[in-house]
Amino acid sequence: MRTLLALTTVLLAGCSFTTAGNFKECSADADCGSLGVCNHGYCLTLPEGCRRENAGGTVDPFKEADRIPVAALLPMTNSAGGVDDSELRGIEAMRLAVSEVNDAKGLNNRHFALFVCDTTAAGGGTRATAQLEWMVKNLEVPAVICSGSDLMLELSGNETRQAAGTYLISATATASSLSKRFETQGNVWRVAPTDAEQARVMVNVLRSEYPDAGARDVDVIYEDSQYGSGFGNDLSTLMLDAGFTTTGRPFRRGGDTSAFINLVRDLTNTGPRAAVFIGFPPDLNTFVTEAQAYPNLTPDGGFRWFFGDAAKDPTIAAGRLGDLLDGSFGTAPAQGAGSAFTTFRDAYRTRYGVDPLAFSYTSHSYDAAWLLMLSAAWASQNGGAITGARMGEGMTRMQAMFPATPLRADKWITLSDDLKRGTTVNVEGASGPLDFDLDAGVARSSYEVWQVFNNDIRVVRIVPP
Repeated sequence: MRTLLALTTVLLAGCSFTTAGNFKECSADADCGSLGVCNHGYCLTLPEGCRRENAGGTVDPFKEADRIPVAALLPMTNSAGGVDDSELRGIEAMRLAVSEVNDAKGLNNRHFALFVCDTTAAGGGTRATAQLEWMVKNLEVPAVICSGSDLMLELSGNETRQAAGTYLISATATASSLSKRFETQGNVWRVAPTDAEQARVMVNVLRSEYPDAGARDVDVIYEDSQYGSGFGNDLSTLMLDAGFTTTGRPFRRGGDTSAFINLVRDLTNTGPRAAVFIGFPPDLNTFVTEAQAYPNLTPDGGFRWFFGDAAKDPTIAAGRLGDLLDGSFGTAPAQGAGSAFTTFRDAYRTRYGVDPLAFSYTSHSYDAAWLLMLSAAWASQNGGAITGARMGEGMTRMQAMFPATPLRADKWITLSDDLKRGTTVNVEGASGPLDFDLDAGVARSSYEVWQVFNNDIRVVRIVPP
């Protein structure tokens, strides 16, 4: 017993000595290697799939002790095992926004540090919950950007996030069910409008671009997820109300080819003359390719495809697939509908060499990052701590009450200073007006109708809310 007591005394003395000596393993993230972060003087290894994301510009916040950490949790790996190009473009847009704000002196001379996690685990599962909880508990992030309706529902319901009051915003989550989540939990924000609105736009597209479809069957093929089933059910209901005959056909994202073949066979046997596909490019490619074995599902047989927002990607317009889909229409939350879009597009193309119009939600991702940082400005007023709860309050201080200020780098200081003084502001993003419904946590914004045309994707028109 005396030996144990003596040993305990020595160990405690060692701890006391370390504390008294102000021992620190690190003062900034850069001191902890490429996969580490500095937390209260000690290096921690980031969870699997997560990394520090260099936003570019002239500032490196990972070399600063008082950086403002924010996280982006996104399914960067697609169902085919490759990089999801749409998510990559979203990350690039966030990086652009963060670098613009950091180069404009940041927030009270502190700078935003972006941490990115690929939520897709080996084998196609998800590791988002573990990543979120690590970020909240260890990195103490006040805010998280996430992607997609299923992920938004998972993270918004997480008890660790709720207890911490972490601010959650998504550029791409559109499920109508998320409005109820906002009502019950709050601080769950969405830049893009709901799928219920997209369904309304799609029905009008079917009427205008395929006028004889009202007398024929138009099936709805949708991935079996919160996003797919929510959008598919909303669309099927409106189509029936509009006089269409429709059958809903769910599928599992990234499923076996044999399951897709069986669905295609069922489709050719029932004989619809068109289908709306709600899903992502890898699965779309499989469906359309398999359908070519059946004459009544080919372009020459008069079959028509229509697409939801998740399909909007340059890969569906390229090569043989693009030839098969030439002339097909789709819908998506509008890009380019805001006064800040021209500046954003020019800056994005200059930095990344890609046109953001070719993808869905790129401008929404830019706006999501801007809204997060402006909310942090509100939270910091009077020297206050930047917490998720205070950032949620900041979102309610951006309303369409005055002439709108575009989200541009040269407007950061004016907008952030106003919010730090407690002044309400009105902002317009690259995606469009950001007038939030404070009963649902979602922006009222426009949709676009796009088309596969000559192996490219073009926007045909903008549909206001």
